[in-house]
Amino acid sequence: MTRLCSATLATPFEHGFSAFLTAGESGEESMVHAISPDAPVSRKSDPSRVKPALGKASMENAVPLPKDITGGKTMIVIGEDQGYSTSHKSAGQVLMYVGNMGDLDNGKLYSLKRSNGDVTETNMTKGNSYDVEFVEIANAKNLTGAEINQKNIDLGVIRFSRVEDLDYRKGAGNGNEIYFTATGQSSDGVNPVPGFTMWGRVYKLELDKNNMMKGKLSLIAEGDSNPGMDLINPDNIVVTNNYVYIQEDGDSYYTNAKHDSYVWQYNMGSGSYKPFINMKHERGNAQWNAAYNQSGQLQKFGSWEYGAMQDVSDLVGVPGTFILNIHSHTWQSPKFKNADGAGVNTNLEGGQTVLLRNVPR
Repeated sequence: MTRLCSATLATPFEHGFSAFLTAGESGEESMVHAISPDAPVSRKSDPSRVKPALGKASMENAVPLPKDITGGKTMIVIGEDQGYSTSHKSAGQVLMYVGNMGDLDNGKLYSLKRSNGDVTETNMTKGNSYDVEFVEIANAKNLTGAEINQKNIDLGVIRFSRVEDLDYRKGAGNGNEIYFTATGQSSDGVNPVPGFTMWGRVYKLELDKNNMMKGKLSLIAEGDSNPGMDLINPDNIVVTNNYVYIQEDGDSYYTNAKHDSYVWQYNMGSGSYKPFINMKHERGNAQWNAAYNQSGQLQKFGSWEYGAMQDVSDLVGVPGTFILNIHSHTWQSPKFKNADGAGVNTNLEGGQTVLLRNVPR
């Protein structure tokens, strides 16, 4: 069992097969778990649910692309959340698994590379487009995570600063347009690591419908150009027909952060983005602080983060309805301890899931 992060539900209607996919991020030997939503509870802990063919890495999400653009295949894009390592000289990758429809055990694994071989993230700048291709990690199913990491180094794939989440554009025939976040990193909370984004980026990957192993990569949003005021560690992402919603993990240890965590709205048509949602922390409200700030850390910007946002309009029959998860890190109480009943987690943090209406799609 590994610590799990983001998840995606694959459905026969949209993806051609059924599975609840969730990615392990406990280190470079973690794997993607595939759980059948229809399996009895006793089967949900079946060890065969881990899928070595999808690789081993510190992963964040495994997102299957819609069946109307995969040519009868199952194609799953995977984000790796590895930070810079002086020993491995590697970082986060964008991976792609390709197999027969619904087959998660016998396909091939690929990693995203610039066609000119440049591995440095910050050599790509906003306003430009870059030729990219997926290159095969041979025999990935039988390799360790450390060996896959070395293969990526040998292949010269792009070294992103922690690929946290990915999603594809909705609407018929749009699934080849993929957006993903690189959340950023800093060793001291003040200075960037050379070659990597510190405050975070959002990328657009547009794959060629005639050859899904090739495409164009561009940068649509960046926090480093206006540190602390623009994006701050974009984490999760949800893409609709016309908008990209970018959820921040404010990472309050960045001392120059100037705002609390936002959900940003990127307009595909205009190419512009703006803050769409902000949390009202009520820092000057003593009663509110007593109830929701037991840790005493709320004075820092970005103390709370957004966990996930999902369009549920079709489920509830009301257009523009989304759910949004909130990680209320300073809201701590003994009553939240051992919330899952496993007797392992000592975390005292509370959290919320809220329903949003009138969200443009």
